[in-house]
Amino acid sequence: TIQPTCIKDVSGCGITAFPVGTLLGTALALSNPVRSIRTLEPASDWGRKNVHKCNRHILDVLELSRQLIIVADEGERDAEDDSCVVLYGVVRDCAYRMRCRAEQEREAHIARGIWDSNSS
Repeated sequence: TIQPTCIKDVSGCGITAFPVGTLLGTALALSNPVRSIRTLEPASDWGRKNVHKCNRHILDVLELSRQLIIVADEGERDAEDDSCVVLYGVVRDCAYRMRCRAEQEREAHIARGIWDSNSS
């Protein structure tokens, strides 16, 4: 099995990089452009066409992390064995780490003055 590759955590979020050979690494590699898990609509159709591209990607990560948390909650609720509960715990952990890092990037963009006023 392919083990996750730890990277230097400069974000304070404990971020781990997953190689493309893993399920999460494959999902992340296939998510460009990021698509809604629920609707499979392109991220550019989320009503943010006037947002800087770099800000749109941050918003996409925030939306993806929100949806991963929903999937983890629903999956854990419907899990029939302990191994599924562990899987959804990993999904939830990754979602919170992604959200933490995206929020830090959003704050950095606000501080640099490149965050659009129409960004949420």
